[in-house]
Amino acid sequence: MSALRCYLVDDEELSLSALERMLRHSGRVEIAGSSTDSALAIGEIQNLHPDALFLDIHMPGIDGFQLLSALPQPPLVVFTTAYDHYAVRAFQVNSVDYLLKPIAPERLLDAVSRLERQLLMHRTNSWPIERVLSAVADAVKPRAWLQRVGTQSGENIALLDVDQVTHFVSEDRYVYACTERGRFLVTGSLSDLETRLDPAHFLRIHRSTIVNLRSIDQVSRWFAGRILVRLRNRERTELPVSRDKVRQLREALGLHCA
Repeated sequence: MSALRCYLVDDEELSLSALERMLRHSGRVEIAGSSTDSALAIGEIQNLHPDALFLDIHMPGIDGFQLLSALPQPPLVVFTTAYDHYAVRAFQVNSVDYLLKPIAPERLLDAVSRLERQLLMHRTNSWPIERVLSAVADAVKPRAWLQRVGTQSGENIALLDVDQVTHFVSEDRYVYACTERGRFLVTGSLSDLETRLDPAHFLRIHRSTIVNLRSIDQVSRWFAGRILVRLRNRERTELPVSRDKVRQLREALGLHCA
């Protein structure tokens, strides 16, 4: 099987260069072209006819979803994103993939393998483009986010408005909703909560913490370049931010990335 011809789109030059370097190193991909300008990329993709796109979602002007919708005959697509609250499961069901930044080399190779399998299907059986467009439509479709969460006390389960929660924390395999009235044991996992909470207001800043963005009062640097957020609750709670979540937090709060 000949090498995949791929086109790469990412508004960040460093991310684009890193992705191109990893793909070339795999020896299984031919880079047909790349661009940090999504508007320019639309024309180049139509002229070059690549087998697949590695496409960033969050870009100024025309984002990844809009770019894909603008292509009359979109190729196979692997979305790259710093956010994991999109309908990524829909893309997987529809035989496309997504890569969460920072991109792990082994996940990138998985995506290349998936593209190779789908390209083989396309060459032997005609690729169903409608499925890709359907996945995009599902991804941008408004959804109902969690408004209340079940909290357990003895044999009873009470419902707590998520707006009252400053943060959710996982400790010793249990998840707690933290409020001004105290901590409440939550039914379900942190990962489940992450997919059901409105990403405009809640962000997972650490493997053990989801924070209510509206409760953040300060963002400060810690030792070794680490970042802490301080909440505006009575305890002035300080929460560490994982390195791979710093950029996402800055964007969510409207701060300029250093």
